[in-house]
Amino acid sequence: MVHTINHYIENVSRNKIKNFDINFKRCNEKLEYYYSIYGVTFHYYQCTHCLCIYSNVHKLLGTNKIKVSDYERYINKLNAVITKATGITNYNLILSRLDMYIDLKCSNSEELHQVLGILNKSKTCYKYMKQKKVYRTSLKLGGPYSMCSLNFYDKYQQLKDVFGIEDNNYLNVCRFEIQINKNKLKKLLNENGTPRHIGYYFKESMFEKLYFDFLQDFFNSGNYIHLDKEIELIKNSGYSQTIKLNLLKFIKVVNITNLTYTSNYFCYNTIKKYIKLLNQINLNPICLSDSYKPTEMKNLLEQLREIANKNYFKKELGGNKNV
Repeated sequence: MVHTINHYIENVSRNKIKNFDINFKRCNEKLEYYYSIYGVTFHYYQCTHCLCIYSNVHKLLGTNKIKVSDYERYINKLNAVITKATGITNYNLILSRLDMYIDLKCSNSEELHQVLGILNKSKTCYKYMKQKKVYRTSLKLGGPYSMCSLNFYDKYQQLKDVFGIEDNNYLNVCRFEIQINKNKLKKLLNENGTPRHIGYYFKESMFEKLYFDFLQDFFNSGNYIHLDKEIELIKNSGYSQTIKLNLLKFIKVVNITNLTYTSNYFCYNTIKKYIKLLNQINLNPICLSDSYKPTEMKNLLEQLREIANKNYFKKELGGNKNV
């Protein structure tokens, strides 16, 4: 559910931090210092008297399964580490970044490859975020003016490439992660009055708003089926012949390229209209590859919601992802 949570404390003078010269190491010429302990990294900026606190929730709590009910345990443990590391007891933690994620466990490598294929046919531009580089095992969207970043990736491969770790617990796992930065948190404070305190974000309602609502237009609705079956369903639909022909042209372009590339052939409003028409008959513009044996896969966002309800919010839902 939650992986990285970053905070900062303002107006912290160096002499208020216990054992600063012993524990904190200088990391560059700009009077920046750092110290790591118990899965928490501290960065102190002497010029601005700001103490930044980067916490890895998994390491701090000693588990990879974080639930909304773990909030009290997290904040108590974090406060204990802050006091132990710095000696500071009276402070105001200001939230500066929050990473929300859901891990989708695929049944085999073929299914994982299909999920990654669906992502590569999805939007490479979304809500002021753009894909800067094409990766074989991931889709990353971001930008200098975006308030969030999307990272969808093969978790096993990421651990192997970045850390040299081969962890079979993440074999055939695709991670769907949203990084919420300080600009988004500032906007929520200014527009909705949501305080920049982790207690207001470590709950189901905020996960629903910042994760599922945010991703709805990225994944659209409708399940994924093979192109030939989708063509057949469109032809047999109740739409007019003109709409049918236009939808057939549209899905063929999408599945040769991706949803963003279709803007070279169709205008924005037309693309939006075609997606809506497909969704109304429970079809997704993105289709399964011809080599994939299962005939249908449940919409990825629906799968992620079921995982969240079962593992993070503790609600039981039924249904198979491959139909």
